[in-house]
Formats: sequence, structure tokens, C-alpha cells
Amino acid sequence: MIRWAIGYSARLKWIALFAVAVLSLTSTAEARRQRGKKDKEAESEKATDSSKSSGAASEAGSGGKDAKDSATPAAQTVSLPAQVSEYPAAIKRAEDLYRQAPSPELLLQMGLLSDGLGKVLEAHDFLRRYLADPLVDANAPGRADAERILAKPRPASGEVQIIADQNGIVIMDGRLVGSLPLSAPLLVSPGKHSVALEMRDRTMKGQLKAVEGRGMEMNFSRANGAVVVTLPTAVIVVPRFTGAAPGQEMQRKFVQAAELGVTQGRLAVFNKDVAVKKAEKAAECLDTVECQARLAAENDVDYVLVVHVDRTVSAPPSPPASARPASPTPPAPSAGKEAWTLRLSLVDADTVDIAASSDPACPDCGGDQLVAQVTEQVRNMIKEAQAKPRGSWELTSDPPGAEVRVGNRVIGKTPISRAAFAGSFELIFEKPQHQSERKQVEVQAGQKATVAVTLNPVVVEPPPKPVVEEKPVKPAAVRPLWRIITGSVLTVAGVGLVGFGISALSVNGQCLMEPTPPAVKCFDRYTTNTVGGALTGVGAAAIVGGVLMIAIPNLSKAPSAPSKSTSKQATLGTKPLGGSGPASWGLSFGL
Repeated sequence: MIRWAIGYSARLKWIALFAVAVLSLTSTAEARRQRGKKDKEAESEKATDSSKSSGAASEAGSGGKDAKDSATPAAQTVSLPAQVSEYPAAIKRAEDLYRQAPSPELLLQMGLLSDGLGKVLEAHDFLRRYLADPLVDANAPGRADAERILAKPRPASGEVQIIADQNGIVIMDGRLVGSLPLSAPLLVSPGKHSVALEMRDRTMKGQLKAVEGRGMEMNFSRANGAVVVTLPTAVIVVPRFTGAAPGQEMQRKFVQAAELGVTQGRLAVFNKDVAVKKAEKAAECLDTVECQARLAAENDVDYVLVVHVDRTVSAPPSPPASARPASPTPPAPSAGKEAWTLRLSLVDADTVDIAASSDPACPDCGGDQLVAQVTEQVRNMIKEAQAKPRGSWELTSDPPGAEVRVGNRVIGKTPISRAAFAGSFELIFEKPQHQSERKQVEVQAGQKATVAVTLNPVVVEPPPKPVVEEKPVKPAAVRPLWRIITGSVLTVAGVGLVGFGISALSVNGQCLMEPTPPAVKCFDRYTTNTVGGALTGVGAAAIVGGVLMIAIPNLSKAPSAPSKSTSKQATLGTKPLGGSGPASWGLSFGL
């Protein structure tokens, strides 16, 4: 910082030397002139000069423009000292010059000197008001230094707007801070401060307690000698830059122009950063009216001013190939065309609604031209919002917890009881798993509108069952009990007959009795071939018949689903299926 100060001092060295030389020569000439004037004409001329000098001092004390215009550049310049110990003297010199002729250039000098001493908040205060002064040219050489210092993080601070029925020099905590009218509110640290206003013929004093992030108003009344400190309605300025975001300086211009419109509308500015720290959840969705109103409500602020600036830059058209130079060095790229749009909306915290909005149409305007419109637009929006008639509404639903909308704007969940702007609204009540309801409500100024709705649950019908193609069911096989018994008997009998037949066949041709010696020939032999074959055949037939009687069902009268009486009769054997009596046996057996 000291090196920077030395460099800056070198740049302004010739100005300081010139100022000292001019002041010295002027003082010497004036002394000689006053000593040599002894006649009456010289005394009269001296009185005239004294009267003019008093008038100039009076205009300087009141902040008049004539004093600013009459000041010479030499008298308005204070060089930055080379050592930190010399800064207080330089600040005192700047304050003395400012008392004689207030000017924005001296605010710049005092801001640079405060920054050299490490007093960031004081530097921000001076430099912010320097940039806000309408007499400062857009290409003034000091703007770059002011922007560089204002880019530093600002310590905790509040704002104080000084108002009086007569202009004068403002002294805060024993140091000169400016002259009325102020180009922007003073930046002060949180806590107690003493403020004095030096008018033409008297000095008024007062005390205030600054609140972090909060703007306040201090009114000096020369007529009755009262000093009143008030906390006017506050506004949080929320800037939103979309598209090709402009530079930091242009963003600051939009914000400062909006804040100036707020203060000119006799409202106070509440610092956005302080508000966001207190309402972090609301800060996550500042693109909706609901969250903007919540941000204001949680900080006990009445309005949120949204400054939405959209900037688009179109790509420059490419030159045709024939027009391109043959030089290997490509030409410098040309900037595309800029298009700016500005939308301003003032959100009311009590009604959770937009109190006033503005969308100035200026299709060919640049950034600076839009900035020039912001202050007046904001001032007019504040007047419109404060004059808007209000009532209130009480909205309930059964069951509670229904979301209430006006168009696409959500105003909350039932029950709702709060202020509303006068007018006609169509309210939409919605709740999951319930049918939505629409109600038309008329809110009159100073009166409460009551709306109660009943939300019917939505009847959810089960989805239709899928159609399954039924396959034909084969009739169940029915076997009467008598057939099972008969088949079993035949099978067992057939097995026995087959066994006897096989035994008979096995002994066929064998000796009936073994021969007794001396006989060697057997004359009596078994002749069971015919009987064995017959028994085997009959037994095999009986087995086959029994098995078939058991296995083959009675298909001629087999129902798809037998009734209970039929099943009972078949079980008891009183009336078997397939007919009654032996005559039906053969038919059922399939013989």
C-alpha cells in the first residue's frame, strides 16, 4: 500500500507543487495589496471582496453548485503522502478544502486517503458517494481507483440517510463525511454514533444507533431544533444477471441505481448479504415470489426489489471468403451486438404478491441507458405499491394442508390468514389424493374475505383383471365301486388260474410214480397239457378283464362336475353310474 501511495504521489507531484506555488503567490500579493490600500476607495473595495468571500463560504456550507464550479483544480487536489504518518494531515487538508468548496473530487481524495490508512468502510463510504454523484463524468480518471477499492470485501455496516430543511456540512464522530444533499446514504459501522450538521448560523447534533444491514433516516429540523431518527420501510435489493453477465462495474451501477430509487422513495435499503445469512433456506430459491417474500418476512422487511437484467451478445457475422485478407495475420475479432432487457418487480412480504412491476421497453438501449432508467422506475414502483388498496383473506379447507394457487403463483397451504391486495382472484385448492377445487373470491379494501372448501377424496378404481382364455376341461373319469371290486376279484382269480395252469403244464409227461426195480419203464404219466393250457388261458383272460374293468372309466355318462347326490349314490353303491343291474355291467364295461 505504501509503494502504491508513493507511485500515486509521484503522479500528482507536479499538481501539488503547482498548488503550493499558486497559493503562496496569491497570499503574498494579497498581503501587499491590503497594506498598500489606505484610501477610502481601497477600503470600499476591500469590503466588497469580504462580502463576496462570505457569500462563497455560505454557499460552500450549504452545498451549492456555484461554490463547486468556482473552485480551481489546484484547490481541489490533495496529493497522497509518502508515509503513513502523514495521512492524518492530508485528510485534515482535504476536509478544510471540502468546507470551502464541496466537490466529488475531494470525496475521491478522502476515500483514497482512508484506504491508505486501512479504513475500508470509510473508504467505501466516500468512494460510493463519489461514483453516485451526477457531476462525476463517466470517463473520470478516478473511477478505476474507486472501483478497485469498492471491490474489496466490505465490513459489517448499516446505512444512514441525512435529511434536513437546510443544507450544511455533515460531521460524524468528529470527522467530516460530506455535505447535504448526500448523493447516497452514509455507510456506518454498527453501534452508536454522534452526528452533527453545520448549517449557516448554527450546528445541530444528534445520536443514532446503526444496525447491521439496516437503513435508517436521521432528520434535522432547523425550524424546531428537533433531531429524529426513524427506521423507515426497508427494501432488500436482489440483483439477478442472466445471459452474458456484465462486468462488476456495470452490475454495481444497476444495484446502486436501484438503491438510489429506494432512498428517493423515502424507504431504506436492507443489505442483501445480511438478509441471506439470516434466511439461508429462502436464499436457495430466490427466483420465486414465495421465497422472495419469505426472505423479507424472516428479516422483518416489507419489500424485496428484484432487478433482473438479461444481456445477450450475438456472434458477429463471418466475412465472405472473397473479403478475407490474404495476410497470414488474422484480423482482430469484432464484438457481437448486445441486447439488454430489464425487468423490475417489487414483492410485498405481507401479501406474498408482486406489488408493482416495470418492464421498460428499450430494444436498442445499452447498459448505461438502462441504468439511467432504473432510479425513476423504482421510485414510481414504490409510489404505486404504497397506494395499492389492501384487504385480507382467510382460506381454510377440509382436510387442511391444501396448496392454494392463484394462476401459477403459490400463496401457501391452508389454513391461510393474511393480507391481500384488493381485487378479484380465482383460487385453486389442491391436495394429493383429493379432487381440486376452484373458488372465486373478491377482496375489498379494508375487509376480510373468507373462503372454506371441502376436498373430496379421489376414488381409485382397481385396474381390470386380465382376461384369461379358459381351456376346455376334460370330464373327470368316473369308476363305480362295483367295477373296482369286480375287476379286483377277476384279477386275483386270473392270477390264481394262471399259476395253476403253469403248474399243470410243468408236470405234463412226467411219471405219475417212479418205476420199482426190476422194472425200468414208466407206464403211467401225467397228461395235463390240455388242462394247464386251458387254466393259463382263462387266468390270463381274467387278469386282462379285471385290469380293464378297473382302468377304463365309464365315459358314456361321465358329467363335467358330479353332483353331491350322484357322488353319494356312487359311494353307497345304491345307484351306480352307468346304469343299474347286471344288464348295465356289460354296457359300462364296454363289452
